[in-house]
Amino acid sequence: MIFTLTGAIGIIIWGIAHIAITSKALGWFGRLSETNRKIVVMEWVMDGLALVFIGLLVLLVEFQASDLATAALVQRACATMLIVTAVWTRIMGGTTRILSIVVCPLVKTTAAALIWFGSNAS
Repeated sequence: MIFTLTGAIGIIIWGIAHIAITSKALGWFGRLSETNRKIVVMEWVMDGLALVFIGLLVLLVEFQASDLATAALVQRACATMLIVTAVWTRIMGGTTRILSIVVCPLVKTTAAALIWFGSNAS
């Protein structure tokens, strides 16, 4: 359980941090049109919200699911989604020097591994 909790809480914190630095992140992209600025904000916040949701869903099934196999299935699906988004972030942001984008795949992969290996089905 400690691995699952650590992964879930870690990804929730990363998601909140993602949202919290949205204004700063806008500066990393230089001068943007109003439309592009809105798109960057939308996507940056959406990614943070998705991370918070994934972490909360893992916690919810950890503490509320009566069927351990179902809880493990949901947790492993969440871990898989984190891996998918980590790979996508690495592919799309692989050439950037923006530290949060460089570190993001590592954070997502670490959280995914903790959630996967801490899930209730062994």
